[in-house]
Amino acid sequence: MMKPITNWRFSSSLLFVTSLVTTVGYGNLTPLTVTGKITCIVFCIIGVPATLTFFSTLVTIFVRGPVKTVEAWIIGVIIKLHQSASVFVVRILHLIIITTFLLCVCLFLPAYFFYINEDDWTYLESFYCCFISLTTIGLGDFVPGIEGPMADLLYPFIIVVYLFFGLSMIMVWLALIHRIPQLNLSDALVADDKEEDKLAEEENNKNRERLRILTNQLILQHKLKEIKSMRLQESLPQIKINQSLVP
Repeated sequence: MMKPITNWRFSSSLLFVTSLVTTVGYGNLTPLTVTGKITCIVFCIIGVPATLTFFSTLVTIFVRGPVKTVEAWIIGVIIKLHQSASVFVVRILHLIIITTFLLCVCLFLPAYFFYINEDDWTYLESFYCCFISLTTIGLGDFVPGIEGPMADLLYPFIIVVYLFFGLSMIMVWLALIHRIPQLNLSDALVADDKEEDKLAEEENNKNRERLRILTNQLILQHKLKEIKSMRLQESLPQIKINQSLVP
């Protein structure tokens, strides 16, 4: 009995699973059966949040480790040159250095690696594949590790490591941009909302202050009434005694 023809090899399955959890979604391989589609949905519900958590952990490690070391080195160089620089200048220099490093490690060098190992790929096509993958666009017109003599060897594992490393580096780069207020577009887009929130908070503080003053006034009035009542009760026996002394 002949085995059914399938294109689901281990290497292609590994890349398919990686494209799911990283949300790259090349689309060159898709499940056809109902069971496969349901399994894919359940796997993504669990796998995508877990992968994002993993990326968040990697970003924290990189930002607190090597990335922070580079920033400290920049500050040290500025001090040795007897120069002064603002926080903005230091972070811009830091961003330029990290961006240059990431372009080389995540785009230019991997593109050359794919150019060597993929059949009939030009360097531009290899660079295009890297860019489409790390931006999670994943058009699927160029997918590494599917064909060629290295498709069933260590090559698919290298691609998986590259995708996880590259995507985490993209998140590190975005985190560095977020640290610079002048480049943080989210602050500019929500500036009006922040101003409205600030005014609303000030109005709430004023209302709370008015309520506090009114409450204190009511408490004071209540205490004054109690004092008057106590004095009145103390004076009543004295009046009775005085009345008894009258002949």
